[in-house]
Amino acid sequence: MKDSGFRLPLQTEDFPGNRSHRSLLGALKLSTLEEQGRLVLDYRDAYNSKLWRSFGYFTKFEGYKCTALNSGAANSSLFDSVDEEYDLMLPHVWDGKKWSVSIYPHNSNINVSEIAKKYGGGGHPGAAGFTCKELPW
Repeated sequence: MKDSGFRLPLQTEDFPGNRSHRSLLGALKLSTLEEQGRLVLDYRDAYNSKLWRSFGYFTKFEGYKCTALNSGAANSSLFDSVDEEYDLMLPHVWDGKKWSVSIYPHNSNINVSEIAKKYGGGGHPGAAGFTCKELPW
């Protein structure tokens, strides 16, 4: 199991807000909080995996092999369960008028903000997006 990331901030004295967090947490044990955090992350990962297996697909976009999924609530962890090699992750959602497309690189050597700019969007090298009337792939 991956490190949940919950333990270190709670153990660090100079972590912002730790004194107030400790008073709010009261008698809860650090191990209990960490386990609850892992349960949340495990649920998220299982949900994302099922979602991708049910509705995910591969496509080509801007010369790259991509994994894509029509999902309104998405981030790069949505594609963690995909075993096949790909270059970009493309979660997208239709709001009834336009598509909102997010782009995440699977390979950090791809600057996705440059791709998004071609379609009137923006972002930064590790996450970008744009809106469109029709999906461009």
